[in-house]
Amino acid sequence: MHSPRTSDVISSSVGKFILIICFIISLLANITQYQSKLQNGSSILSAITIGGGGIKDPKKRKPKLGDGCRHVFLDVESNIGVHGRILFEPSMYPIKNNTNAIAANSGLAKFSARHFFEEQFGLEEDRLNTEICIFAFEPNPKHIQRQRELERVYKNMGWRYHFLPVGVSDVDSEITFYHIGKGNKQLERGFTMIKERCNRKCEPERIKVYRLSDWINNEIHNRIIPESDRPIDKIIAPRVIMKMDVEMGEWILLPDLISSGILCQSIDTLLGEFHTYTHRRDFPMHFPNNNFTLKTHLEAGILKRQMMKMIEHNMICSTKIVEGDDESYELDGIPYPDGTEDSSWVNY
Repeated sequence: MHSPRTSDVISSSVGKFILIICFIISLLANITQYQSKLQNGSSILSAITIGGGGIKDPKKRKPKLGDGCRHVFLDVESNIGVHGRILFEPSMYPIKNNTNAIAANSGLAKFSARHFFEEQFGLEEDRLNTEICIFAFEPNPKHIQRQRELERVYKNMGWRYHFLPVGVSDVDSEITFYHIGKGNKQLERGFTMIKERCNRKCEPERIKVYRLSDWINNEIHNRIIPESDRPIDKIIAPRVIMKMDVEMGEWILLPDLISSGILCQSIDTLLGEFHTYTHRRDFPMHFPNNNFTLKTHLEAGILKRQMMKMIEHNMICSTKIVEGDDESYELDGIPYPDGTEDSSWVNY
């Protein structure tokens, strides 16, 4: 009796996994119809749709959190909020090679958040922070104090930084997250819904989560975008940029963003981190709320490629996907712009 070849094992695994792919593809087929409904729904506002998923002159509608924001940065999930700080205070964060080992091993060591933001929002010297709104999603309760400090300091500067102490998923619900304690205790980058990532006893915590596709549709899509006479604003249209670093949750979150139509309808660029080969020891990975399991990093890689193809081959989708992760300032340590010191670590 011969041992099964590696290729046979993978083929068998992929065969089972293909059901998931087919399900996602069937959902994708409804995107055009869904987007058409959204556009038709917008017509009841008697509004003119303009760039960046915004509208002008609505007659009757519920106010949105994104109203008045020319540009939007969705920081999902934001940890202690460093990416938001780099966007608002770029000169305080000199570009350096990413020192995070995982990023280095995956070829992302030279990725720069500052360069990325310049590509998306224009040159740093041309940007106005008053035109940009940051929405920072972070489910870990240990980061609330730090995030509230940022929100307060930036409000005093006249900058709009909105902290949302929630997780994101494909449903509105409550989900058990785990403090797995990997890496620096202050950062808790491994705060995750995936219990299998625990290699010891992990403290569980019930966290409120939003269905992100609904939240974007309700609060950002068709926002009121202010007029601008600045020449640079004639060149760079209003934009919605999203960073996604959700600690394995991308395998649930991104299919829903695609199938709902919201990704292609509302997001100009998605900066994403996908946990595949560099996190191969974390598999198998079970998502109890979805009764869904990714057995190996190979299956995760297949799912990633299929989702990328769905986006690229959708002729009405202009969303750009960028893979990158800048953790060169993961502990921050930069004084706030009002001169105060960061006191967010006092309770650790």
